Amino acid sequence: MVDESALAPSLRAVPVGDGESLLWYRQPAEEFIEALPIGNGLIGAMTYGRLGGDLLRLNEGSAWSGGPGSAAVPDLDAAAGAALLARARGLVDAGDPVAAEEHLRAFQAGHSQAFLPFADLAIAALDADASAPQDGGPQRWLDLREATAGHRYVVAGSEVHHRTFASHPDRVLVHTVDVRSSDGSPRPTRFAVCAEPRLRAADGLAWSIEGGVARGYLEQLLPSDVSPDHEVRTGNVRYSPASRHGGLALAVVASPDAELALDPDDHSRVLIADATALFVVVATGTTLAGGLPHADAAPDRDALRALLAGRVGLACEHGVGALHERHVDDHRALWNRSRLHFEAAAPALPTDERLALSAERGGDLGMLPLLYGYGRYLLIASSRPGGFPAHLQGLWNIEPVPPWSSNYTININTQMNYWAALPTGLAECAEPLLDLIELLADTGRAAAAVYGASGWVAHHNTDPWGQAAAVGAGIGDACWSAWPMGGVWLCRHVADHVRHTGDAALARRFLPVVEGACRFASDWITRDADGSPRTSPATSPENHYVTPDGLVAAVATSTTMDVALLRDLARTAALLHDLARNGDGSVSRHPDADWLPAFTDLVAALPDPHIGPDGEVGEFAGTFAEFEPHHRHTSHLVGIHPLGSWTPESTPELWAAAKRSLDRRGPGSTGWSLAWHLCLSARLGDADRAAESLRRAVRPPADDGPHSGGLCPNLFSTHPPFQIDGSFGLVAGLVELLAQWEPGRLTLLPAVPSDWPDGSVTGLHGPDGWTLDLRWQGRTPVEARLTHDGRSGAEGVDVRWPGGRSSVRVEPGRTTILTTTNAFGSEG
Repeated sequence: MVDESALAPSLRAVPVGDGESLLWYRQPAEEFIEALPIGNGLIGAMTYGRLGGDLLRLNEGSAWSGGPGSAAVPDLDAAAGAALLARARGLVDAGDPVAAEEHLRAFQAGHSQAFLPFADLAIAALDADASAPQDGGPQRWLDLREATAGHRYVVAGSEVHHRTFASHPDRVLVHTVDVRSSDGSPRPTRFAVCAEPRLRAADGLAWSIEGGVARGYLEQLLPSDVSPDHEVRTGNVRYSPASRHGGLALAVVASPDAELALDPDDHSRVLIADATALFVVVATGTTLAGGLPHADAAPDRDALRALLAGRVGLACEHGVGALHERHVDDHRALWNRSRLHFEAAAPALPTDERLALSAERGGDLGMLPLLYGYGRYLLIASSRPGGFPAHLQGLWNIEPVPPWSSNYTININTQMNYWAALPTGLAECAEPLLDLIELLADTGRAAAAVYGASGWVAHHNTDPWGQAAAVGAGIGDACWSAWPMGGVWLCRHVADHVRHTGDAALARRFLPVVEGACRFASDWITRDADGSPRTSPATSPENHYVTPDGLVAAVATSTTMDVALLRDLARTAALLHDLARNGDGSVSRHPDADWLPAFTDLVAALPDPHIGPDGEVGEFAGTFAEFEPHHRHTSHLVGIHPLGSWTPESTPELWAAAKRSLDRRGPGSTGWSLAWHLCLSARLGDADRAAESLRRAVRPPADDGPHSGGLCPNLFSTHPPFQIDGSFGLVAGLVELLAQWEPGRLTLLPAVPSDWPDGSVTGLHGPDGWTLDLRWQGRTPVEARLTHDGRSGAEGVDVRWPGGRSSVRVEPGRTTILTTTNAFGSEG
């Protein structure tokens, strides 16, 4: 039993929002895009905040279709694959890319697997009809500071409070109910609790009741295969004798004097009479366990049941107050590291009403601090060490056949999920992505061998089983399937992690991974008749061009993105090799990279991007007409962001052409594309275009065509439908507007809009050990606090801002403060 005093006061109080850390509403959620997300990187839930109870739609991070062996490769041996690749290259050279694409279909394996819904948890008050409170305050909310969702309603004159949180320290989801009369005294009420499977149940929910505690266990089968929603077929969801198992353990603890019993008409429900408080604990898992698959990490069915029951039992022993305190401390240790604040007071309006008002105003920049905090909250909730990377929907999905399989799409979306992690102090949250890269370096060897190449390769889709070969099942469009640069781009995240953390052990761990990507790239690069290196076949993700004879094609040679990514890969390899060296100059556990100079020279000799007839960056080698001038991908501008390899000093022509290219793409697109536009505009110093991207991102979806960006009522970013990358990418874009780091240089406020509010940001992390707190007025910095962690060789930085610059040296471990008195008040 739970003592009522164990319910922490914070779990009864209605939070007072400051407009920057609270989402709140005057009505319950009716659909998924109105519900509020919670998660601990392992278990997630969408909370609906219903009158008379609650509905929690649960997700389990390891609940994916498929199993070991799902990472398929096409039925081609190395010799046959190499010959087929040579024929495709010959057709490209002969000016017949469409025929080349037909040959490339043979390299397609099946699809990646899907992230699945898991179960529904329902809590209902049975005494009387419920109504919303009439005091005008929040009826439901999500407190970003405490990572706790809540709602309240009135039953028979008493106010019922619900709270939900997902604890990472204790690996459980907790839901509490507290009933108070108008005088504040507890009021006994009747409730019902049940959990319904969203997958095929292996056994129904089995309850046992003992000592005032109801314990339940639900076992489900996970599909052995789920084909994507765009593959129109009968029975996209398939089970087999090899289907893995998932488990859900829960306990319902009621206040003293309450009575618990099974519902005689429905044994899946527990009835609770005379309860003034409830404490529901849930643990979920599958026989995949947690994290990416390792043979020794997967429990069998009995071990899984024991593991989950143990987590629930231990949580019950701790009690609500202790669980919530541990949860909040853990969450705040991450969330408090960075905050965006505007001086202007936010309107005291519910979140959905603020969003509607933003639409009337053409996009309200005043919502940006809330969205900055929300994006960081979502990453903390969906990506934690020991779990899986955030996928297309983070950690949340209710569809058995989700859009795009809710998988890892690594031609932009997975990468964008993590752009803001390191700059806003969430390096730990990026660790699952590093685990995925390491997995792909293993499974990708077989995918590379199909081409007759060494090393490893990954294409545009993957999953926890490490799908690395091109997907499409022989019918996929080459514009997305024939792109072997996914692993190359992911290696950039290793470089970013090493730059920010200075972790030499991480560099040594990933040096073989990056070397494997380089060895594949060396084999993939071929030669023209004159001996010049090139990539062929080459695509620019998900885009097409028009051939001189009017055909629509995707395959070409040496696309701009290919060249930019491969040159960046050489820089990543050099960085890791240098950091991995021991004091005597050797490299621990790895031979010297005698292959690296040749690889660096090889990629440097690839064709540089060309400038098109309208002054734009050429996306494909050769002058071709654009098939979709307003295409949502801006892959050919990857050298601007995120790679940062094109600068106004080193590549002025490309810099100018990139601006023209962004103009030609147009302002409107899907949520994640708007975020990429924002990042690009910030890097290019284009405040007006950045403002346009922001305003389109900070409003409900508009009728901008089939890919319309904007925000759902719960502030999820739309594709449509919902995709999490737009939320993460917006945070990254805001960071780019506030501060940009280059070797030896920091630029403050490089591209903030003309109506940018006065405010401050704390905890921006730069590479090489820097941390920045910044305050501004009228788009001009008034105080900057710079701290350096003390790693050698980077204590000096050239600080620039609109209208000025200052050279700064920071004593390791100390903070240097620039103000209007000692820096910002003077020119030069």
